[in-house]
Amino acid sequence: MKRFSKDQFDNLSIQVKKNQLNEIVQEVNELKYGVFWGFDRGKMILTIHNTEIKNLLTFVRHKRYMELVSVHILSKEIIDVLNKVIDYTTHVTILKEREAQTKKSVQYHEIDYYLCELHEYILQGDKSKITETKAILKNLLHNGVQML
Repeated sequence: MKRFSKDQFDNLSIQVKKNQLNEIVQEVNELKYGVFWGFDRGKMILTIHNTEIKNLLTFVRHKRYMELVSVHILSKEIIDVLNKVIDYTTHVTILKEREAQTKKSVQYHEIDYYLCELHEYILQGDKSKITETKAILKNLLHNGVQML
């Protein structure tokens, strides 16, 4: 059994219908994984394991479907099953793109804020605050958003 770099997300929102959940369980059983599920604070935790690896999928129950909200996956085979049944990698790619866009937006707002602060300090002639704010902006540009 090969290990791969783990796949872990705690902010997913993937709708999984009952028949899809049954298919996931059936597929992993065919791969000789054991399946155990338990409940904790309103969430169902599906553990998919063998002698070497334990994968965790956390679901929230809704009226007509389960919502996959968190994963801790250590097996490429489990990723393959999830891709086959619920197109998992596509959902994760969309999530990563949204997170990157949100991060970039927050960083641009930070830059805007400090540029406004810098403008005020220039008008006031406060050289120490000007220097301090320029250093903050420089740090934001080097460590944050890559300006185009």
